[in-house]
Amino acid sequence: KVWASAAAAIVVAAAVVVAVVVVLRPGAKPKPAPAKPSVHVYQLTSGPIGVALAGSHAWISQSGPDKIVEFNTADGSQVRSDTQDLNFPWDIAAAGGYVWIANGSGSPGSVTKLNATTGTATEISGSASDIANPAAVAVQGSHVWVANLGAQTHTGFTGFGSVTELDASTGTALKTIPGSKTGITYPVSFAISGPYVWVVDGGYKGGLGGVTRIDTRTGTSFTKTGGNYGFVRPATIAIAGGHVWVLNNPYRGGLSVTEMNASDGSLVQILSGSQYDFGSYVNLFGYRAAGVAAAGNRVWVADPDGGSNGHGAVTEINARTGGLVRVLSGAPYDFYTPDAIATAGSQIWVTNFGPKNTPGSITVLKSFQ
Repeated sequence: KVWASAAAAIVVAAAVVVAVVVVLRPGAKPKPAPAKPSVHVYQLTSGPIGVALAGSHAWISQSGPDKIVEFNTADGSQVRSDTQDLNFPWDIAAAGGYVWIANGSGSPGSVTKLNATTGTATEISGSASDIANPAAVAVQGSHVWVANLGAQTHTGFTGFGSVTELDASTGTALKTIPGSKTGITYPVSFAISGPYVWVVDGGYKGGLGGVTRIDTRTGTSFTKTGGNYGFVRPATIAIAGGHVWVLNNPYRGGLSVTEMNASDGSLVQILSGSQYDFGSYVNLFGYRAAGVAAAGNRVWVADPDGGSNGHGAVTEINARTGGLVRVLSGAPYDFYTPDAIATAGSQIWVTNFGPKNTPGSITVLKSFQ
């Protein structure tokens, strides 16, 4: 017993010495906390749905009433507001001096092309351009891609959507890729990366959904689906640094993020759990979960009902590891049911859908490092 007690004492003493040596290691410094961004909140007159950034300008699509509002990203001043040729502006993209809006109401729907300089609008009719109930729009150089939910009957959609490619200069349809060919049933979001167009399939009538990558050079594609990827009603997508990030928005349970390799679509990991504070499904008319953005070594996710006050938050993730960096919520961010995120340079624009029957707002985070 004496020998055993002595041995135990030696082990304890050694552990204490080791701990002290580790703490006092020369040159060791505590990991600095990430710098806090400067915050600016701009009030709107109706609920924002989407946001697009290009150059020194930001465009916000709003419903009730339908309008597109342009902001100067340098000082947050409002440049103009446009209401022409809009019918529930469900998604928005900006590039090449034009703003493109997918109008989600009025079967078969339409796409509006807005001159970013003059404000002149041109409506591209769905019936004349193979557009059928558009849900998303994206720009790839001289081409514009439109995600179509497909034909609608009195009982709902037929079950297969499509993707239409438009000529950006004329707005004419170049081709339409049927969902029956690629496995796309309910296309709801796009991401563009070089020659590739990534399409998010939100799933239809119980389907889990998935992601399709189209090679615009060859027309070939592959589709990743199923529970192995953690796909449950995927809603939106972002790409940065060779990785793809997909936000899943299930009816039940918490939101999650699926990370994939952009090169081959292989699974990297699935991020979920209370530590991320992703929130859960929100059932509000006109609200869409479109809140994921990626740039450099960071990914940002809009949490519609998370945060310290339950009104929403933005989760910042390390893109290299998938580790949590921080959750931003409460004052001074004033998030309230955030739905869409866009990033450019050191700025992040977050649209806040706001409380029911109340105008929303924009939260702008600047000076991210």
